[in-house]
Amino acid sequence: VRGWLGVVAQPVKKQPMDNGDRVALPNTLNNEGSIILTEVISGGPAQIAGLRVGDIIVGIRGKPILEARDIVQTIKESRPGDTVTVEFIRGDVNASLDVILQERPQSARRRH
Repeated sequence: VRGWLGVVAQPVKKQPMDNGDRVALPNTLNNEGSIILTEVISGGPAQIAGLRVGDIIVGIRGKPILEARDIVQTIKESRPGDTVTVEFIRGDVNASLDVILQERPQSARRRH
């Protein structure tokens, strides 16, 4: 049984997206290889730990997160009940939180 973080994410893009929207990037973000949380599942591990939509994830368990699939790869190496440290940027502040992973509920099959 794999661990579950309970987030949906997409790559951070410095260029405008197709619809003209632009992500306001914090000054502390030095690279293009990061992901932004677009959804934090209510009652899921990430939400319980305090992660929010708009947080930019830069690392989990000390491993850099360059693409959304990096979250999946890192989390699938963990089990429910494991604690993982998530490094992120919120506004212009670098921070980290310990997240206790849960078992992925059936209703969240496509979510990380």
